[in-house]
Amino acid sequence: MSLLISSWRNAWREEDLPFYFVQLAPFTYSDLKNSPAASQNLTVEALPEIRQQQMDVLKDQDTGIALTSDLVEDVHDIHPPDKWDVGHRLALLALDKTYRVGNIVSAGPQFKSMEVVGNQAHLTFENADGGLLSLDGKQLTDFSIAGDDGNFVPAQAVIQAVIQGDTVLVSSPLIEHPAAVRFAWDEAARPNLANRAGLPAAPFRTH
Repeated sequence: MSLLISSWRNAWREEDLPFYFVQLAPFTYSDLKNSPAASQNLTVEALPEIRQQQMDVLKDQDTGIALTSDLVEDVHDIHPPDKWDVGHRLALLALDKTYRVGNIVSAGPQFKSMEVVGNQAHLTFENADGGLLSLDGKQLTDFSIAGDDGNFVPAQAVIQAVIQGDTVLVSSPLIEHPAAVRFAWDEAARPNLANRAGLPAAPFRTH
């Protein structure tokens, strides 16, 4: 992707040509592993790995990604029908980053850092923009946590109860000494963590 971006910018002789793209949507690729036309050895973590590579592209200047994890109703449909919200999120990126329109929130929460306090992992996020929330008002979903052995188990996650909080506390009674956290690290994950602009948090792993 970075090579594609740089080659297009060179072709158009615009070093700062904006490049905005869309996150691959939740889909059960691993269900296709027995299909002759499908790639082999796909697991539920294959898509999160590629999404991580998409997020890594944001290190390039003048780039942005429209997240889609909350826009899918059927994880067996590789072409989700909700295109309007995808286009709207791309438009927000253009209005914010290219046209510099004020008071535009164009990105959802992105993992910033982790601190272990007792048996909890305290995660801080960028782009909290007024505070983190649950999109559906229910308990946060799709967090997992591991100790030094690297075995991940489902975790409880709560937003720290402070005004405009940007911190999520993650724990499990099975993990006494947390070492790593994953969020939405599954091809079918449709998590509910977002900022107050209604934009979803990006999947991540801390290790």
